[in-house]
Amino acid sequence: SWIGHLYSHIGEYERAETILNECLNICHDLGSETDTIRAHALGCLGIVAFHTGNYFSAEEHFLNGMEIFHRHKTKNNFRIGWILLRLGSLYCLLGETRKAVTPTLKGIM
Repeated sequence: SWIGHLYSHIGEYERAETILNECLNICHDLGSETDTIRAHALGCLGIVAFHTGNYFSAEEHFLNGMEIFHRHKTKNNFRIGWILLRLGSLYCLLGETRKAVTPTLKGIM
């Protein structure tokens, strides 16, 4: 998922999406021990969707990634905050400020 993450940072969204989807396929084949990697890949796909204007997909990817982190009760607060801040940014962009406040505050607390 990190290679896809890097491609998203340099604006190569199509390549990032391809790599991240392949990562999700591999994680699916390997089973639940890869769930945190899958959650990271979903967060990165959310960023790709956000930057390409696919806001519904972005929200779906962010929420699915959060669900995985919560299900596994991860202690990685950085990852949770990372997704929550992006979810809050998405809601701000869409003008849904009430929805944006809660995810953003959770991400920084």
